[in-house]
Amino acid sequence: LGVLIGRSIRNIIRQRTGLMTGISELATANQSVIQKVDAQLTIMILMQIFVAMVSFLPYAALLLYSNITNGWSKSPLRVAWETVISEVISLQSYLLFSCSFYVTMISFSGFRQQLLRSLGLKKQQTVNP
Repeated sequence: LGVLIGRSIRNIIRQRTGLMTGISELATANQSVIQKVDAQLTIMILMQIFVAMVSFLPYAALLLYSNITNGWSKSPLRVAWETVISEVISLQSYLLFSCSFYVTMISFSGFRQQLLRSLGLKKQQTVNP
């Protein structure tokens, strides 16, 4: 998801800035905008990778543990504890899907500003000629 968002935004910025490449001052300013967006996208992707690892590594460990101990005889108390832990880890695996929006909001200021404008909480800046 993060990689696709990054590609999409880079393509949009390059299309918009491609129209202005004839003027060197604007091209330099546009390069700094592209670098700023690239930095924000890198932070966003790294945060999503971190959330994905936190979400799925415990689930992978749970699957490994349950496959190893599948044939073992267990007391009812141990089975109950394993079930509780299994359910908590299964719920944690949904963290990635529920946090994607929040990761994007925290790490990408352009998206945050556009969302505020869309909700009518922030007025668009108009440029007077």
